[in-house]
Amino acid sequence: MEKLLNTTVYSALWSMARVLLTTGLNFLTTLALAWFLAPADFALIAMTVVFVQLATFLVDSGFSDALIRKTRISDAEQDSVFYLSLLIAAVIYGLIFLAAPLVSDFYSQPILIDIIRIITFSVFFKALVVVPNVLLTRQLSFKKLFWINLPATTFASALCIYLAYHGSGVWALVWQPVAYAVLSAAITLTVVDWRPGLKFSLACIRDLFGFSSYLLINRLLNIPFNNMYLIVLPKVFSPTLVGLYFFAQKIKEVLVDLLVSSVEKVTYSAFAKLQDDEELLHEAYRRLVRTTTFVSFGFLVLCILLAPALYQYALSEDWLPGLLVMQLFCLSALFLPLHSVNLNILKIRKRADLVLGLGIFKKVVSVLVFLWTIQYGVAWVVGGQVVASIVTYVPCAVVAARVTSYSIWQQFADFTPSLLLSLALGGAMALIVDLWTFSTLLAYGLSSLGFIVLYLAVAHYLRLQGLMSIKRFVTKELTA
Repeated sequence: MEKLLNTTVYSALWSMARVLLTTGLNFLTTLALAWFLAPADFALIAMTVVFVQLATFLVDSGFSDALIRKTRISDAEQDSVFYLSLLIAAVIYGLIFLAAPLVSDFYSQPILIDIIRIITFSVFFKALVVVPNVLLTRQLSFKKLFWINLPATTFASALCIYLAYHGSGVWALVWQPVAYAVLSAAITLTVVDWRPGLKFSLACIRDLFGFSSYLLINRLLNIPFNNMYLIVLPKVFSPTLVGLYFFAQKIKEVLVDLLVSSVEKVTYSAFAKLQDDEELLHEAYRRLVRTTTFVSFGFLVLCILLAPALYQYALSEDWLPGLLVMQLFCLSALFLPLHSVNLNILKIRKRADLVLGLGIFKKVVSVLVFLWTIQYGVAWVVGGQVVASIVTYVPCAVVAARVTSYSIWQQFADFTPSLLLSLALGGAMALIVDLWTFSTLLAYGLSSLGFIVLYLAVAHYLRLQGLMSIKRFVTKELTA
């Protein structure tokens, strides 16, 4: 039992470590691009995000989750999902190709036609690796995923910076995701020992779709609602303000969303392996909540603390008005790991209907908050996202508690110490920076180092379980 639980937590921690390394590359790339590109260039890419996400979600259609959840998957199921993904990719790309002129007219940006048609071409390469990625995730092979993602990210980032440096403008941002999709697909198909057969079965698709349909509907609804900011803001605010918003969001996604994504993937596959044992599932659930929140809370507060130094010393003055937006984005992400873990429990319990219901509730709250805040400016819009994240977490935790033996009060007790510790230390370090009379850059460096040291020291003194799990993970890797 202990070995299985440790494997689950270690897989989550390794996945988070993998993401942090690749995130660092993406982060440095985004900073470099800010010196060669204008906010208006980022605004153009912001107008295409909804189409990229739509294509990506539809290609998967929830079948990945359906396959990961199953105890065993047949060759027919794997082949069927592979061929269906390619078919969906072709249909979706064709529709987006035809719709590109309409989008260009909507935003009065003729260049968007070619941008949309090129950037969404990556959907074909994503379709090729739907099944191989499922197989790696089911095996908890996150070390192997690291060696797939790292070279692909490195090459795409280098290409992007090269193009931007030589004056390609917005096209540097266009070719980056395409290059990543092509190379990661090539490496994945080389590394994974799987090739599609000819066992396509409509019966398998119908069986999988019975579970994935709820997830697909929820994700389709997520696309316009998650991107309503990027759809509406270009029609309300100037391209410069939209570029500042999108750049801050992109930094947040690099630092936060990939981290959350890794937590979501590993917890889902790990929970799937434990779904038949209530005691094991309950214990793994609690350990992952403690561990992921301990890491994410400390990481996010540190990002908020360092954001002023980032904008003052690593970027030009053109980007400085986006500082508050960046900090609010990090604050809005505090509860994202908890959202992911709770929703994964619902999916494991075959309650995709509840996932859909919670998704609709979240969208209603987000829209109401957005309509209220948009009249006050971009910073208010992001501040509203902070409020919406907190408000929608509570029903998510309550519903998850109803289908497990892990009560919401236990969950509060497991993550509250890490949350209070990170916020208290972050506030203290920010005060020190404000009172510092010498070099401001030195103040940021020392306060960040002080935050990390005190966060770990106090957690060790209090014996917070999240830190204890990480120490066991590090010990295991060093002695392996």
